[in-house]
Amino acid sequence: MNKIAFIPARGGSKRLPGKNLMKFSGKPLLFYSIMFAIKSGLFSHIIVSSDDDEILEYAESLGVTPLKRPQNIAGDFSPTISAAQHALASLKNEDASAFVTLQPTNPARNFKHLQQAFEIFYNSDELAVITVSEIGKKLGILNKGKWQPQFYKPGQRSQDIEKIYYENGNLYISSPELIRSGKIFDTNSETLVIGAMPFAIDIDTIEDMIAGESIFSAYKNQIDY
Repeated sequence: MNKIAFIPARGGSKRLPGKNLMKFSGKPLLFYSIMFAIKSGLFSHIIVSSDDDEILEYAESLGVTPLKRPQNIAGDFSPTISAAQHALASLKNEDASAFVTLQPTNPARNFKHLQQAFEIFYNSDELAVITVSEIGKKLGILNKGKWQPQFYKPGQRSQDIEKIYYENGNLYISSPELIRSGKIFDTNSETLVIGAMPFAIDIDTIEDMIAGESIFSAYKNQIDY
């Protein structure tokens, strides 16, 4: 069964221009998602989707498929699903069983999580699997400048509060059917809980880059490439 790795690497970025080719721990940030897909040995196709020729040339130099993204789905407000649908359509009538989105802004992954996610996916009737991490913080909102706890009560011990998780962006496995319908995951998706460190590194700002490199280096033995 064909498994597709999809790496969306748009050229533009408001908060950190050129981030996908910016050096992270000695390599372009995009390098890590591409090498993870290659070295896993699990994918029949590895597609890097971009509107940027330099990114596409770099992807091709690493031996994966560059796919030029049309301008109408390459803007600041274009959702990832539009590029995913374009990538899936580029395979025409090839039979694919799983479509895996690997965001280049998440450089730290390991093969164990990928295998676990595939096992969950292929043993479920649901159409997607996503990864999440536990927050472990007391969360709240400000209402007219005043702190309003959410999911806990004032004075409650941290170990006694309800566990809260966040979508960490590390892995998404979707059925081609779900991608064609306009979704990468939905509220019925299966979930794999993974540790935040280092697998929730997500590079969107220069501060993320600085902190992320330090975490990446400290946890290098848990990263498989």
